[in-house]
Amino acid sequence: MTEFVTYSPEEIINSNLLSTASRFDAVCEQELSHLSELAHEIAQTLEDGAPFSEILPDHTPLALTNAPLSVLDQNLPAVRSARELHSTWQKAWLCMDLYRRLAKKRPFSASLFFSDTETPSSNAYNRIAYQRSSYADSAYLKFAKLLPLPRLSYAHSFVSACEDVYNGLCEFCILPLENTTEGVLSTFFRLIEQYDLKIAATCDISSTDAGRTSRFALLRRSLTPTLDPQQKSLYFSFCIPQRSEPGLSELMLVAKLYGIEVTRVDSFFAHREEIGPSIRLTVLTDSVRLYAFLLYLSMELPHAYPIGLYLHLPHGDRE
Repeated sequence: MTEFVTYSPEEIINSNLLSTASRFDAVCEQELSHLSELAHEIAQTLEDGAPFSEILPDHTPLALTNAPLSVLDQNLPAVRSARELHSTWQKAWLCMDLYRRLAKKRPFSASLFFSDTETPSSNAYNRIAYQRSSYADSAYLKFAKLLPLPRLSYAHSFVSACEDVYNGLCEFCILPLENTTEGVLSTFFRLIEQYDLKIAATCDISSTDAGRTSRFALLRRSLTPTLDPQQKSLYFSFCIPQRSEPGLSELMLVAKLYGIEVTRVDSFFAHREEIGPSIRLTVLTDSVRLYAFLLYLSMELPHAYPIGLYLHLPHGDRE
């Protein structure tokens, strides 16, 4: 007589979970199809060239969190949190599909999101202001390689270097951002915020004995164009209020869904009083993922404050 095959309770439960997962996969594919149809409709709306941040907030998918729940009371917290996560998932893949559709019709560039490009005067063009030091001199030599016919202008203080850019006397200035001794240099980030400067490039400068490394930023008034159009990977830094919706956890989830590397998260108190406690987030990614991420920000956080779209130069010793 053939022996009966016996199963443990755990094996039966795991089999049931696998069956449920298979059904969930089919539902996900159905949702992706619906999201693709929605992306098609939104893409037609965006063809008139209006800024993404003005149109996309009106086309966000119906929030799952607002739909009625028909579950046992004991399961409400778990199901509600699953809906919140799934709503972020929907919006992320909607924006990815939207990017792919739009990119087929026109070339994509960061200028589609940031229209703050300024043409410097002939006197300011490629002129870099900074307070002189051996470290800053080395940073200047690195940054100068990114520009045709760079020119330097020594400033008597960090503030005056920022003022020269703000007043249009120089196109760029150089400030330190952090070092291995003190960490983030908050004073200089406050200057960046105060003078509304944007990071165009960064580099690391080490002391002769490699005992200390400082990171410097090349700054200007506008985010675009990027200094190296051939650069495949770029850093993008932006700020949001600590209590914004969606918040940091949703942004981290979207970055994970896109395969974007989050390189830094800092909390600080914004110089602008109406904003207050804020978060500065920096990501590293390629153009495809970056543009999808920017579409997501345009839809969900159109007032996110960008502070840099930049490349990081390879590490090297002082020159």
